Amino acid sequence: MMGWLLVSIVYGVYIRLGMWSILLMLLGGLFYTIGASY
Repeated sequence: MMGWLLVSIVYGVYIRLGMWSILLMLLGGLFYTIGASY
């Protein structure tokens, strides 16, 4: 029973980290295009 709880917690953290990494990648690309245009 504890194993499932641990897996669900790790899975939730992994999804949040994945979403944050995607957001950071999008922001990085946006700043890169802005910096390249100047």
